[in-house]
Amino acid sequence: MANDEKVVQIRLDERGWPVPDTDPVEVWRNKDKVKWTAPFEFKISIDGYDDVTHSKGGNGSAEHFCKTGFFDDAAKSKYKYTISANGVDNDPDLEIKP
Repeated sequence: MANDEKVVQIRLDERGWPVPDTDPVEVWRNKDKVKWTAPFEFKISIDGYDDVTHSKGGNGSAEHFCKTGFFDDAAKSKYKYTISANGVDNDPDLEIKP
């Protein structure tokens, strides 16, 4: 199976909270990476996981990105992660499939 990148769009809801378009995000262990995108600055932190990079699009793009590496911890089936944007934190889940 080819490596896959799950793309998750983040928007601000009516309260100004950063909300992913998929919750929970489901990824396959050692096969999927996650890429979050939004037209505003945000930060992703994942409890117990540190392979996360943030960047801003180039060539005139205002899009912001956050990407992970693979999830390879066989003992973990779920991660709590935090989206920080607009002065607010939201804590959705990542589910890891075997």
